[in-house]
Amino acid sequence: MLHESIHRYQDPSFKAFGNGVNEAVTQYFTNYVLKQYGLPSGQGHVEKVVVAEALAGTVGFDELARAYFIGPVTNFIETLKKKIPGFDHVKVMQASAGGSVDWKRVAEMFQVPPANPKK
Repeated sequence: MLHESIHRYQDPSFKAFGNGVNEAVTQYFTNYVLKQYGLPSGQGHVEKVVVAEALAGTVGFDELARAYFIGPVTNFIETLKKKIPGFDHVKVMQASAGGSVDWKRVAEMFQVPPANPKK
């Protein structure tokens, strides 16, 4: 029920990432609220939360919250493009669509690749 309530406060433009990522981030914020009250994480979309954790690791909690709750997602996508070389939210949508999704692979699409050490 809390998860569905959080959906009501999200900016509609965040759905540009597709349903799977949207559910991942919603569950991430659901778990955050539950933790604030000393309650265990919710059981919904457990396998997808790794995606939201990767997003938060790349842009920070506040930036993710701003994109999710306030929008517009276009600003957030531009931020991701600046941080992640070759980032394409359409590819994220494609990778997260369907019944058999590798959520760890989707999460990797939101991570800044490690810098190449100089030789």
